[in-house]
Amino acid sequence: NRIMVGVHNPLFPRWRSAVGLLAIVIIVGVAFSIISGYVPKRAQAIVGGQIISVEVADTPESQARGLSFRRSIGANEGMFFVFDSPGNYGFWMKDMKFPIDIIWINNDRVVGFEKNIDPQIGIRIEDLKIYYPPSEVDKVLEIQAGKVIALRISVGDSVEIR
Repeated sequence: NRIMVGVHNPLFPRWRSAVGLLAIVIIVGVAFSIISGYVPKRAQAIVGGQIISVEVADTPESQARGLSFRRSIGANEGMFFVFDSPGNYGFWMKDMKFPIDIIWINNDRVVGFEKNIDPQIGIRIEDLKIYYPPSEVDKVLEIQAGKVIALRISVGDSVEIR
């Protein structure tokens, strides 16, 4: 007796169809994302007298992604998080590759900041430090490390968005 693997197995055609369907779903999803293209919202933030070109993160998806996986940001670039309501939003350095400064903002005024936050490369996710604002915030600005000092940003400074 010879055993023919797969030829007489009644599950083989279903398995092959499922793999084919999964491949089609993946291809269509990738094509849709390429065609539709994620185009981030852009704006200008003025803080410490400096104009900073920012990517606006105002959806849960864009806020979760943040600056993760990027190699760097420019000296006058940043990410501007906008929340629906004031809160004590925690930020961590998950999948970050470079240090940043975080500026905590409420009602278009700086309420605090964190300077030179280490990306914590190689730290287990459950051991990553979570940074919280000193009081409730409705916006957060992440910029290149060292910019809070370079721009002489202080608590109480106004933040304007265009």
